[in-house]
Parts: sequence; structure tokens; C-alpha cells
Amino acid sequence: MNRWVLFLGVGAFICILFSALPIRAQTSGVELKKLVQEWEEELSKALEGPKKGFAREYLKEAERYCELGDFESAIGAVNKGLILSPNDSELLWVLARAYFGLGRYDTAESILEKVIRSNPKRRLPALDLLYQIHLKRGDIRGQLDTLRQLYEESHGEDKERCFSLLIDLLGERWQSWEVEDRIKESLKCQRIELLNAVAEYVKRPTNGNFHKIASKIQEIERSIQQIGYKGGYAPLDSLMSQLRRPLYFISIGYKQIGREQLKELLTQQASREE
Repeated sequence: MNRWVLFLGVGAFICILFSALPIRAQTSGVELKKLVQEWEEELSKALEGPKKGFAREYLKEAERYCELGDFESAIGAVNKGLILSPNDSELLWVLARAYFGLGRYDTAESILEKVIRSNPKRRLPALDLLYQIHLKRGDIRGQLDTLRQLYEESHGEDKERCFSLLIDLLGERWQSWEVEDRIKESLKCQRIELLNAVAEYVKRPTNGNFHKIASKIQEIERSIQQIGYKGGYAPLDSLMSQLRRPLYFISIGYKQIGREQLKELLTQQASREE
């Protein structure tokens, strides 16, 4: 019934359009083209509501097919809906579930990423389905990453469920996981402080500023040794390794050479961060 109303409405609109053409017969080609574009825009706006309405009908149809396990028919219904309402995140959510039901995990994952970004309402269910995909593949890293997001964003029973799954996957490592994060955050700060000390020496190459760099390196090494952290933090490790050569030149009296190398090092570090 709704479709017939739509067709009648479109037909009436077209009749009005053509009935107006004789009035415009004397207009120039440019004016006529502009007039047609305006009519097309008005028609598109007029159809926007009915299109969304029909897309909702296809959504309901697709959800029913999913409940029955008829995933191929669900995909067909969703695709019809997407013609009327492209990028509809609710339709995409059902489409991802249908592809998951067919075992087409790569396609389902690609669609889920769009849903996670665009639909806050479906974000947690989509993350949960993404976890199921990683589980089916036996992808431990993927399971951990997805469960971690779910754990951080969930509440109540859902959070407890995520915690149980994380315990099963990680065992005793769970207790050290958050500690590792805090340590890495601390190492990031240490790297920034070390870079600032290097920049200060390059700006003012005094003995005092040189000793500040050396003292900062010793402080970082003591800190790492005290916490017994074996995970490492590559940007800091790389920086300390690159500092050895210019600091050696400065310590044996070749200050200008060492300073130039430090300048180059700061430029490299800045370009990486960009």
C-alpha cells in the first residue's frame, strides 16, 4: 500500500513538472537546465522520508531472516535497504551479523568496523561480535584487544563476563597488564624529559646542561632496573641508543661535532612524531 502511494505521488509530481514546461518554452537552455535541477532536488527531498520508511521495512525483514537463520535472504533484504538509505548503520549491523552467520568473517569484520565508528548504540554489541570472530579464527591477540575495549566500556554483568574471559586468556598476566600500561606511560614521560634536556643543551651547550642529559639517562636506567620491567619501550630505547655517539664526542672534547649530531637527532625525532 505504501509503495502505491509513493508511486502515485511521484507520478503526480512528474505531471506537474511537464504541465509547467510549456510556460517555460521560451526560456533559454541554461535556465531550463537550472529549472530541471531544482525540480530534481525537490523530488529528492520529497522522496527522502518514504525512502527511509521503506529502508526500515527492509531492516525488519532482514532481522526476521537472521532470526530464522536464513542469512542469504537477510543479506538480500539489507542490500535493498542500503540502495534507499546508504551507510545506514542499523542495516550495516544486521549485514555484519548475516555474514558472520555464513562464516564470512573477513567481510563481517570490515562492516563491523564501520558500525563501531558510526553507531554508539551498537558499539558494544559490534565489539562483542568482533570478539566472536577473533575467537572463531583462534586469534589470541585480537581476542585480547577486543575484550580489553569491552571491559573498559562495559558495566555490571557484562563487565564481569569480560573479566572472566580475560582471566581465562591471560591467567596471572592479567594482574600485570595494567601495571605494564602505567610503566609504559611513565617511560613516555621520561623520553620527553630526556628530549627536552637534549634540546636545552643544543640551545646552550654548557657543561651544566650536558650533565643534565647524563643525569637523566642514569635516572631512567635506575628506574627501569628498579621496576624490573622487561617489556621495553622502543621509542625510548632507540633514543638512548642514538645518544651514545654524540655524547661520547662531547665527553672527549669534540663538542661541536657532538652538538651537530644532537641537532640532527632532534630533527629525526620530531619528524617521526609528526
